[in-house]
Amino acid sequence: MYSFGKIPDGNNPTTLILASDGNFYGITVGGGSVSNGYTFGNGTVFEVTPTGVEKIVYAFLGNKSGVFFGDGFDPSSLIEGRDGNLYGTTESGGENDEGTVFKLTGVISGSSTSQSDASLSIDLDDR
Repeated sequence: MYSFGKIPDGNNPTTLILASDGNFYGITVGGGSVSNGYTFGNGTVFEVTPTGVEKIVYAFLGNKSGVFFGDGFDPSSLIEGRDGNLYGTTESGGENDEGTVFKLTGVISGSSTSQSDASLSIDLDDR
């Protein structure tokens, strides 16, 4: 279906799910955004259609809002929630650099046409 390149495409794909819109979504632990001197990228969430067309729907930025690896680093899981959003975890990053749980909205069912349409949130106030 699809063969990954390197940066910015994403590399080392791990998780793959079939979502309710008929497309496949997954994560790569490398590739995507290159920041903070990490030249291999921070990982991605990607979409692949049944015909093999791939696009990056989110590239982890590493440093967000002045917090080291604020949005996460090395994504490790991904599921589709009943609400149609994607949820997952990262192995590193976040407030204490011990990983994050994230919610990615605006991706499934064709509501996202580019990476800038997707929205990732990590709610540190709901503890």
